[in-house]
Amino acid sequence: MKINILLLSVAIIFAFGIAGGVYWWLNRPQVITFSDDSKLTLLGADYGKRHAVPGHKLPSATASSGAATGAAACRSGSSSFTTPGDTLVVWVRAKYDSPTNQPNPPTYGFLTSQSHNFQFYVYDKAGTACAYGSSRTMSGNQRGDDILAVQFDSFPRREGKLYLRAQESGSGGQEMADEKFIVSNPATKQSFEKWTAEPMPDRQTDGDLAMTLTKLVAGAALPYARNQDNPDDAMNKGVRVECHLERNGKPV
Repeated sequence: MKINILLLSVAIIFAFGIAGGVYWWLNRPQVITFSDDSKLTLLGADYGKRHAVPGHKLPSATASSGAATGAAACRSGSSSFTTPGDTLVVWVRAKYDSPTNQPNPPTYGFLTSQSHNFQFYVYDKAGTACAYGSSRTMSGNQRGDDILAVQFDSFPRREGKLYLRAQESGSGGQEMADEKFIVSNPATKQSFEKWTAEPMPDRQTDGDLAMTLTKLVAGAALPYARNQDNPDDAMNKGVRVECHLERNGKPV
């Protein structure tokens, strides 16, 4: 009887261990590592007008970020911001090697240090659509550990999962990561208007101004390549629009 109870206890503990391992595996942080050991960690995503760092916490400054006089290390930067309209923001933590005791310059955009910056592209599951996201650094007293808010004004809104790809540019050159972050789309619960396409050529007027859309082609080649290794990547494609404008019946 005691043996049966012991075996049952071991089995229960084993089952809990497996369940805990599966839970950890499914919820482990997503990390992208570049060849120079720079790391990007996915923190989360939000959709709306107000955006805040997950947990409202910025990374603590390291002891080396204090002044040479022994001043206490501090961390500046806001943990939230607002946008005029509803926008997708993906939160990413960037860690990379950087000289100590040199604060980040107060910049907006994707620049995270003098020698590191990251570009981000969001894809649909099929990989046929791609949009570029601008990012801002939310913290900046200590180089080498930044919270980036990557803002996408355009993205596959009705997709349940979004696929985020990153490119690093630094003193060592450019590197496109093969891995992608898989992001649960926080906008899937929103109701977006469904538009019906008009046949082309499509002529629309506004007062004395008339515009005729004559051609629209998706997947057109861009005049430059964002991904040098794969010319067929969606980030190297765009939309070509051809139109004709008239004012008072005369071409403009």
